[in-house]
Amino acid sequence: MRMDADMARLGQVIQQRRDNELGLTQEEVREAGGPSIATLSALENGVGKPPSRATLRKLDAALQWSPGSAERVWRGGTPDALTPAVPLTELDRTHAKYRALAQAGSVSGMVVVALTRVARVSEVAGNIAQLAAKLPPSDEADALVNAISEQLLTATDELLVAAVASEKGPGILSALEQRLARTLPNEIES
Repeated sequence: MRMDADMARLGQVIQQRRDNELGLTQEEVREAGGPSIATLSALENGVGKPPSRATLRKLDAALQWSPGSAERVWRGGTPDALTPAVPLTELDRTHAKYRALAQAGSVSGMVVVALTRVARVSEVAGNIAQLAAKLPPSDEADALVNAISEQLLTATDELLVAAVASEKGPGILSALEQRLARTLPNEIES
């Protein structure tokens, strides 16, 4: 009977951390190095066999707990969260999905790198748009933001082309990064 109570408590603590504190889906916990979705679901529902030490270690990592926390919860204690809890950003989620594709053999590692960089460029473009919205309206500021946005879109297109052509070697991505690095500072200074 004690094991049932321990399982139920562990499941409640895991679900609280995953859902309420970190805002993660079960899939995102798995992608962050946690146990399989089936195992996580069973744990959260307080059913199934007791978790292995490997599963408890995976929970620590994926739920951003200090090492040994999941085991402490299993034994009736409380977890030590790494502070502060850092929810995954959209970029982290995107990168995890691309990594999963690479692990499944659907895409090459170079494609994962390129697609993750495309996601990062998109994130930067969004940040620029947010900053621009805070500036007082002016034709000069609008022109600068438009020029930077156009450069970011061009870089994104080039990275996508590089992803498709990734089998030609890593030099393609390096060349595109250097071109972007040379182009953006010129736009900002002008």
